[in-house]
Amino acid sequence: MDKCTFEMDVKDPMLYKLVNEVIKRIPEKYNDNFELFYIYDGADCKWNAMVLGNTIYLDTNRLKSYDTDVILGIISHEIAHVYHHHADDPEPRQHESLDDECQADKTAKEWGFVKEIEKLRKLLGETTMLE
Repeated sequence: MDKCTFEMDVKDPMLYKLVNEVIKRIPEKYNDNFELFYIYDGADCKWNAMVLGNTIYLDTNRLKSYDTDVILGIISHEIAHVYHHHADDPEPRQHESLDDECQADKTAKEWGFVKEIEKLRKLLGETTMLE
């Protein structure tokens, strides 16, 4: 079974390395649910990163203010959203979105990012829906 298929236009060398680390750590048994997805950096996001459809946008400037574990937590969380197709519905209801956030954290932990997600939540707070 091949690894999940993605295309990346990440110019920042550190983020490029960390995205590849996340991809390599995702267990093979999860690969079947992935469709082609895209990752870009340099975006000026309202948050550290966001997913629209099958595309992940990383805010390089915001992410660089965190340590490696937190960045890995953020990237794995966002890839988990793509894995679950959370951004396919353009207008999810609020409670479904909060459930999606919790599910993305849970999946990232199942992939082996327990320490990273816990560090992310300790720093940024528990999963909430931001306005």
